Amino acid sequence: SALGEGHPAFATIYNNVGSALLYQGKDYPQALQYFNKAHEIKTKLLGENHLGRITLSRSYGMLSSIIRIVESLRSTLYETGLR
Repeated sequence: SALGEGHPAFATIYNNVGSALLYQGKDYPQALQYFNKAHEIKTKLLGENHLGRITLSRSYGMLSSIIRIVESLRSTLYETGLR
């Protein structure tokens, strides 16, 4: 039978795709979207107060901040011609 998008395997798949995009440096916002999908699935499966979900939330928050900083730096370098 087919697995629905709420299945834990999808959280793993989304996380892996996000990781691949992140490490390749290709598309940070898209990577963040995949991490967000993984986070949503894990939250639904584990609940708000599960330690695994809390740890994931902290990592997700730090990653979100890092991606925003990198994108901002990229934009600044592009605007100043320092690519």
